[in-house]
Amino acid sequence: MKRLGLEPAKVYSRETFQSELKEKLVFGLVLAMLFLPIVLANDTPEVNEEFTLSAMAEIKSTDLCIERLNGVINDYVKWGILK
Repeated sequence: MKRLGLEPAKVYSRETFQSELKEKLVFGLVLAMLFLPIVLANDTPEVNEEFTLSAMAEIKSTDLCIERLNGVINDYVKWGILK
């Protein structure tokens, strides 16, 4: 912002950033819980016209997925979002 001749404290203050970040952190947790098991799965179901949501329940968690989810949850506890 300074390169553009703007004053960061007036345009988007640190307090505003921290407040908005705290509001949005819940969505980050939801996204991690939904997508990490899919992205880090070993065997994913084939997505075609016969694909159903029940096929998602068959995805097996990997050790890496469990480790990453635990890391996300531990961060949220450390930040005071979860207790």
